Amino acid sequence: MDDNGKLLKRYRNGSYDIDGMIEDYAFFIWGLIELYQADFDDRYIEIASTLADYQINHFWDFENKGFYFTSNLSESLIVRSKEIYDGAIPSGNSVSSYNFIRLSRILSRSDYEQIAISITNAFSENINKYGHGSTMLLQAIDYIKGPSFEVIVSGDKNKSLELIRQIQKHKNFNKIIIYNNTDNKIFKFLEFYKSGDNGSPLVYVCENYSCKLPTNDIEQINKLLE
Repeated sequence: MDDNGKLLKRYRNGSYDIDGMIEDYAFFIWGLIELYQADFDDRYIEIASTLADYQINHFWDFENKGFYFTSNLSESLIVRSKEIYDGAIPSGNSVSSYNFIRLSRILSRSDYEQIAISITNAFSENINKYGHGSTMLLQAIDYIKGPSFEVIVSGDKNKSLELIRQIQKHKNFNKIIIYNNTDNKIFKFLEFYKSGDNGSPLVYVCENYSCKLPTNDIEQINKLLE
């Protein structure tokens, strides 16, 4: 990745002259979100957001919506196509819709949510005609339509880990876990979500950031996620 957030497909002997395409951004961002869900290192979301912004600026069709297969900075083509078919490997647009709805909930960014919704609207005819070829996009729609949850965990990280692991095991896939550490720089909206006494964890289960009362009772948390 260069300083502007541009991905390059190959690096060998100092050569990195092949621009990334939509799948490269979509799958890399997806991986970064999953890495954040594994260990809650903020830098994964910072990189994902940088790539997402680059993706919008250089791949997005501002008139008809959806992401083009190639960047507007790449070699000029007669037609810039868009991929939507979800086969053995899902399409860049479908994965991007899933990425952007999840990033929107992690970062409380409504502009990202609008990108996710716009992708589903742009390709709704494809879904209606052949839903079997849009399985990843249907997963994004399921997340958008909900119910989906933001699970905010506040507290000392060492004291919170066991509770986080139990939440991760919950069968509901339409959830994103956000760890509220004391020195975060990109989750500024989390300052109101306090931990318990002496850094003991408190968990806020929210839908569109409308949150239930905080708890550290895993049975109560599981009920709220049903």
